Amino acid sequence: MQTNKATDMLKALAPTIGVGVLTANLMKLGDELSALDGTGVGVLHFDVMDGCFCPSMTFGPSFVRGVKTSLLKDVHLMIADPLNKVADYVAAGADILTVHVESEPTHIHRIFQALGKMTNANDPDRGIVRGVAINPGTPLEVLEPLLDDIEMVTLLAINPGWGGQKFIPSTRGSPGQGSRCDREQGHPAMCRWRHYPRQYRRNRVDGSRSGHNGQCRVRWQGSNPECDIYA
Repeated sequence: MQTNKATDMLKALAPTIGVGVLTANLMKLGDELSALDGTGVGVLHFDVMDGCFCPSMTFGPSFVRGVKTSLLKDVHLMIADPLNKVADYVAAGADILTVHVESEPTHIHRIFQALGKMTNANDPDRGIVRGVAINPGTPLEVLEPLLDDIEMVTLLAINPGWGGQKFIPSTRGSPGQGSRCDREQGHPAMCRWRHYPRQYRRNRVDGSRSGHNGQCRVRWQGSNPECDIYA
């Protein structure tokens, strides 16, 4: 894990609300982004899907680049072969870039090592927040070899790529286990959970604020898909 300005900015913002661009009216995107001014929103989230790693298709780096905002750009790559594509998203302005461990199981370290050497297109001094995501069926043990090279972990409670799915009960213990893994290994990585039930998410955030001394930040997607919470 490396310390950089982007990581410090994200931690300083928490708790904050992050908005998913997929839920915006793209014909009025400029107006909708302007409406966020003064609301406390600090992060704009981009779900990038390629129709290969997951069923749906969304957008690519040209769209990320075209969105003009002062918010941190959080790019979640749900794509195949991310090693050859991460540079394009960094050049497009990603401040936070997350890849799935399942999408590059052989050379996953190379992605984070490469990201650590890249320059943030928004601010050369800012750096990149490097994140790893794991699907519900992936054991948490895959995280341990990566902790030195990442700043954020995303634990999914549904499979990526389409809406209308139900919460997968077997993932219920994953957030606590993931946070504990990071802390016990001495890595104050940020922990991010997506699609967990409302009451469970609220309990986890209360716990992180009171018991983790700010060392493990929590991110989860809200009950509506347009709202992510960082705390």
